[in-house]
Amino acid sequence: MPLARVCGNEFQAMPSDLSHSCQVFCSAACYTASGRRRIPRSSELERFWSKVRKTDGCWIWTGRFRSKDYGGFGVLRDGRWQTVYAHRYAYETIHGPIPLGLVLHHRCKTQSCVNPDHLAAVTPSVNMALGKPTPTLINASKTHCINGHELSGNNVYRHGLGNRHRMCKQCAKMRLQRSIPLSRIRHPEAYKARIAVRDALISGKLQRIAYCQLCLTSDTRIEAHHQDYSRPLEIVWLCVWCHRHVEGRVAKWRRL
Repeated sequence: MPLARVCGNEFQAMPSDLSHSCQVFCSAACYTASGRRRIPRSSELERFWSKVRKTDGCWIWTGRFRSKDYGGFGVLRDGRWQTVYAHRYAYETIHGPIPLGLVLHHRCKTQSCVNPDHLAAVTPSVNMALGKPTPTLINASKTHCINGHELSGNNVYRHGLGNRHRMCKQCAKMRLQRSIPLSRIRHPEAYKARIAVRDALISGKLQRIAYCQLCLTSDTRIEAHHQDYSRPLEIVWLCVWCHRHVEGRVAKWRRL
């Protein structure tokens, strides 16, 4: 281990310190004993206010920025350097800690301002309402949906984190109706009968045959035909063309 060139004590040195011809010191006391003058380090507050340009109104932060519009200031906490917001540091220095659950609102609308008199501790919702118009703020101020339905009372369905998102129940019902096939709405009995046949085929109560019971062909798809929808399991297995002929859904030139 190398020896300090002033006191002669052994100490753990960095390789970069040994590579230079300068004097190596093992401690602050060793440095002081060498006769060198230690440069005093500015305090945290002095370093902070040196980065502030004060005017008659706003105090503009001239240091680095932590985010797009808010200044950042490096502080030493518990032996580690951390970057805090400059306006929060200025407010806590003058007015004390910010209450839990509150945020700081810039009354001057200048986000780079660190003047404590221009800052107010408010709730996040109030801060959003007093800030710049955003899609969230615009939607929160609406009293009617895009289709003219009132967003209040039982017509509102809330969802999302903290039930902050609103949804119009009448519009949701309209979207559901548009997604339902038109044949299901016009012929509900036929739809229920087809569902019954599907469930019977899955459970094994009904077996699909491989040929048409009218033309005896087996080259095309075989479908179930109901003569009475009130008895859904009494069916006749027909091919696609026979099924259309029976129900009258085939074109005239096909019938000739």
